[in-house]
Amino acid sequence: MIVHDEQISRPDGLKRVLGPIDTTCVVIGSIIGVGIFFSPSQVAAIAGSANLALLAWAVGGGIALLGALTFAELGGLYPRTGGQYIILRDAYGPLPGFLYVFCNATAVQAGAIAVIGVICARNLGVAIGHPLDNPTLASLIAALLIIGLVTSNILGVKWGSRIQNITVFAKIITLLTVTVLAMTFYGSPEPVIEAPEPNESPRGMALLVTPEPYHGYARVADAFYPAPPPQAAVAPSAVIDDTAVLGEDCRVDAGAVIGAGARIGRRCHIGANAVIGEAVVVGDDCVVGSCASLAFCVVGARVVIHAGVRVGEDGFGFAVGKQEHLKVPQLGRVRIEDDVEIGANTTIDRGAGPDTVIGAGTKIDNLVQIAHNVQLGRNCMVVAQVGISGSTTLGDGVMMGGHAGLTGHLRIGSGARIAAHSG
Repeated sequence: MIVHDEQISRPDGLKRVLGPIDTTCVVIGSIIGVGIFFSPSQVAAIAGSANLALLAWAVGGGIALLGALTFAELGGLYPRTGGQYIILRDAYGPLPGFLYVFCNATAVQAGAIAVIGVICARNLGVAIGHPLDNPTLASLIAALLIIGLVTSNILGVKWGSRIQNITVFAKIITLLTVTVLAMTFYGSPEPVIEAPEPNESPRGMALLVTPEPYHGYARVADAFYPAPPPQAAVAPSAVIDDTAVLGEDCRVDAGAVIGAGARIGRRCHIGANAVIGEAVVVGDDCVVGSCASLAFCVVGARVVIHAGVRVGEDGFGFAVGKQEHLKVPQLGRVRIEDDVEIGANTTIDRGAGPDTVIGAGTKIDNLVQIAHNVQLGRNCMVVAQVGISGSTTLGDGVMMGGHAGLTGHLRIGSGARIAAHSG
């Protein structure tokens, strides 16, 4: 490729006002950004050892050097105003060159400038002893910094280059100072403790490896602190109908009432003043908290019902009219499947005709309202103060955040996530 001298000094070209030091600082400033002051710790944490962290920096530096040499070669071949646009235009045409410059100016560089501005603002807050915890204030200061730099460049290239040179020299001096101080006062670095292999652990420590640490912790905690089985006993003040069936090893606390025809499974614990209504069925190993009431329901095995829960009360069903609102009889039940947990003071209404169903493994927080005919799938999570209106169906694994609400007759697909306060 041949470049003629007249292309360099033509009258319509921009003046060359940057010297060797200025252009060198531009390159250094582009490579050594503000990230140098916070990214090394992240690189070391991901690498896992000092040697790998240094290797990562060396590889990154080599890639940056190759890029710099490439641009230096292209700059020597194309010593004309326009930079990368000229190269892309001549190589691929005007449109790719324009799109690159447009995207670079409006997205790539603009985004990078914004991030750098916010980081500078936060570091400035730390330097003056007042960390900027308010994102709005940090963004405002970042905007002011950007406006100041833009203004300096509008005043002239030399003004912009002076600020660039000052910041680059400040970064280099800071890095050299930190390096010298570290080598002078801290001596040899402490050996890095390498992460153990999956089948190894530090001496004297048992290592439990699992892809789900929180699940693993829950299982270990349960193994060391299992819930004690109920001590079989029936308090003298408990009222149990003669036709009720009480399984083996059950505990019934003071003031509890078990109605006619009710069937309680083995090893169940019925708390103080709890009420089990007529013909209610409760499976094995269940807990019914104090002052809870169960009516018109069938409860599976290993279900935990906390204090104050109301299961099987009438749903809110009325035929609305101008003169009066007629109550619609609620004739269904509540079916609670195995391994469900229901938080304190939650209410689950009986169905109007079809049953209200709580799927196996579902966990319900405190103060939740579930209306008649609602169908909850398996392993759902419903957080406090959620309200689900009548005849709404949730698939398996649905999660609802606190204070969310669903109107009636909806269908929510399996695995859906409904954020807090949504409706």
